[in-house]
Amino acid sequence: MRVRKHANPFNFSKDKEKIQIDKVFHNPTNTLTLELGFAHGEYLLDRAKKEISNNFIGFEVREQLVEKVLKLAEKDKLTNVYVTHASSLVNIDIIPDNSVNEVIAFFCDPCFKTKHHKRRIINQKFLTEIKPKLKKDNTLYFQTDVQELYEATLNYINNDNDYEIITKEIVTGVPNKTGSTSWFEKRCLDNEWPIHRILFKLSSKSS
Repeated sequence: MRVRKHANPFNFSKDKEKIQIDKVFHNPTNTLTLELGFAHGEYLLDRAKKEISNNFIGFEVREQLVEKVLKLAEKDKLTNVYVTHASSLVNIDIIPDNSVNEVIAFFCDPCFKTKHHKRRIINQKFLTEIKPKLKKDNTLYFQTDVQELYEATLNYINNDNDYEIITKEIVTGVPNKTGSTSWFEKRCLDNEWPIHRILFKLSSKSS
């Protein structure tokens, strides 16, 4: 399957219907992980298979990949996965308030050009808009192989006093703590390329 490497995350309608957790998941009271930009779905599907007591929602801006991962989830009869053609920069409102325990943003497009920084999945706007969607017990986990994006993301987090960094690290050859890896992470591990990680949380959440 040939898929466009880049897609404009702002070319989405704001009129998408809100996800109804009790209808899309077999066990709607499970903890919920939101993955932003799941690409070919290796990470998302692996975790869903291993963690049957956890629900997963995936956002992806390339429709071909959404269709591919949906078919794979259906083939494996995964009732704890819901994927949608959506952008975290436009459609975060389709996530119900106070529903998300964990946000995953791994190896996102670094959007190097200054005029494209607003397209980055983790930016100041996103950090504001995701707040009401997070549960009191929450974590956000970020990974990249691009030092510039790592430093920019640290700045976004530090510029918002509602967030607290739990850990930050630059490692080689060490898989992330969740036990599942994407194709991009495997490539970094195999080549011993540095991986930049930030684990943080919304610490001011009161309910």
